[in-house]
Amino acid sequence: MRNQARLFGAALVLLVLGTGVAGAQTVSGVITGRVVDPGGLPIVGATVTLTNEASGERRETLSSDTGDIVFPSVLSGRYTVAVQAAGMKRLERTGVNLSSSERLAIGDLRLEIGAVSESVTVTSQGTPVQTQSQERSAVLTTDQMGALATRARDFLNLTRVLPGVVTEPPTGLGTDMIGVTQGPKVSGLRGEFNTYSVDGLFLNDLGTRDTLYNPVNIDAITEVKVLLSNYQAEYGRAGGAIISAVTKPGTQQFHGGAYIFKRHEQFNANTFFNNLNGVAKPRYRYTTVGASIGGPITWPGKFNSNRDKLFFFYSNETLRGESPLNLVQVTMPTALERLGDFSQSRDVNNALIAIRDPQTGSAFLNNVVPPGRINTNGQKILQVFPLPNQLDRTITRGNYNYNFQESIASQKQNNMFRIDANATQNLRMYLRGNFWRESNQGHRLGGCQPSPAWGYLPCNAAYKDNSGVLNVTWVISPKLVHESSFAAHHPVELSPPRFEEDLDRYNRSKLGITLPQFYPEHNWYNLIPYASFGGIPNSATLRTDDRFPKRGYDTAITFSDSLSWIRGAHTLKFGIYSESQRTNDYGASIYAGSFNFGRDVNNPLDSNYAYSNAILGNFLSYEESSTRLGPAQRKGGFDWYAQDNWKVTRKLTLDYGVRWTYSVLT
Repeated sequence: MRNQARLFGAALVLLVLGTGVAGAQTVSGVITGRVVDPGGLPIVGATVTLTNEASGERRETLSSDTGDIVFPSVLSGRYTVAVQAAGMKRLERTGVNLSSSERLAIGDLRLEIGAVSESVTVTSQGTPVQTQSQERSAVLTTDQMGALATRARDFLNLTRVLPGVVTEPPTGLGTDMIGVTQGPKVSGLRGEFNTYSVDGLFLNDLGTRDTLYNPVNIDAITEVKVLLSNYQAEYGRAGGAIISAVTKPGTQQFHGGAYIFKRHEQFNANTFFNNLNGVAKPRYRYTTVGASIGGPITWPGKFNSNRDKLFFFYSNETLRGESPLNLVQVTMPTALERLGDFSQSRDVNNALIAIRDPQTGSAFLNNVVPPGRINTNGQKILQVFPLPNQLDRTITRGNYNYNFQESIASQKQNNMFRIDANATQNLRMYLRGNFWRESNQGHRLGGCQPSPAWGYLPCNAAYKDNSGVLNVTWVISPKLVHESSFAAHHPVELSPPRFEEDLDRYNRSKLGITLPQFYPEHNWYNLIPYASFGGIPNSATLRTDDRFPKRGYDTAITFSDSLSWIRGAHTLKFGIYSESQRTNDYGASIYAGSFNFGRDVNNPLDSNYAYSNAILGNFLSYEESSTRLGPAQRKGGFDWYAQDNWKVTRKLTLDYGVRWTYSVLT
């Protein structure tokens, strides 16, 4: 045991001293097996060849003195394992499927006595049992993703079929192709504990940790692997599940496809409450078009004639749609109330709301505020609201008088390319890039108007994201494999106003509102102040998103390096990982000032109704931010790990390791 400890420690020191700073998580797997004769005894020195059935890439090793074979750092795919030894028939096992991050034990490779020229081919076998590690995991294959029905073009919504995974039902905006999607809850843990990655590059939204930013479209993904728990030390970042997608590589044959999906409101029924309120069926239209193609990069007779050196894959998906949001029902000031006439203002019990004169304590004559007492600024604030459009109290019961429903106009596009190269027999690499663009127009969007959004200030919520991964695997020897990965991810969010005229409708100067501000320099568009009206059932409010116009970006750069070493019965792996993150965003700010006209019996100026308070110019409170500083965070991290898969006996395997993390947040 002391010798084993020395071996483990020496290899760790060698790696830490001999490799550079590192990054993105590993997606490669390990294939193990054992070569035996008809009696089950190990065959030493048998030649075992591993061939990727799609690209033709080949790896070769010799069986150990116990007959064991190990292929470390193998990319996911479908493989053929061929075994040959003197005096034995050649054995070939096809259709060996390796998923990402998997430790696949293919069991005994039993050779039969005979000439080497003879062969035995095994084309099917039972599902292998996980015997090489204690991890709990699940996988979605290409066939499964193609067969499962999902409204959203988002692989996270498909993970709900996996054991231990609970996802929220997909909701229109953000999940009808690609975008920012709330993550699932795995093994009882909250979504922010998860790590989401594509080709090893983590894609957690740095602002809200429980979401995934910019997933690649389903047509470009070959599989999704979920490491539920008890995974190896090489996987880190957070304590929850690791949900990893792997993109499709090119193959030796050309393959392609195209598709179109169409949805239209003519196939939908209107909702019960829309029918009750006489609201027309909202626009609900989606057109999703996609295509992909992949194959070898070749010039017959001049370059890559055997189609085994260089491959490509490209996928595009484009969406144009209009997605309806829920019906919003609020209480607007009536035409009479904007003039100071509250003679028709009634509560939910249909009782007249008595408007109290703060100067006398008695109700105004006829419940009408005299023209000389009207505050013009407060009146102009009320005039910003649209007039009520639902006046039937038998329907509203006095709870609202205005219906609003909008459909968000969306334009989204995702482009993904991947280049795979077998530079030499021992050097393999791939480069993957992903470019995502999204634009949504409407009111109830991040950076526009918070709920309840009744149609105040629309904006154009625009997002874009560029990401890339470069992975290099060097087979130094059959028992020593070095793997490196460099990755970068750069999302940008912008929510500018939709049109200039949208701003003009709420500009203080153009509306003639003369209310001063403490810090007008932060109100870039000179917008009218926020206003709330507490005490009114479902009262409308004047408020934009506090980040308007939202501007922010994240940058994440990672680099990783690992060394896999087969030493006797040990499969050792050592690695280091570094991560640099930068987040810049405009934080929440009451930049235009905010008036609270709500009712409060302790306020001596209260007139018994929020809209009459505004007409009189009496408010409960006012607040305004003195700055618009947003978060500008920098985070750096460095990890190292060491792990060993020690096959003590045929029936006993120890899988253990350690990971150390150092991080700095500024």
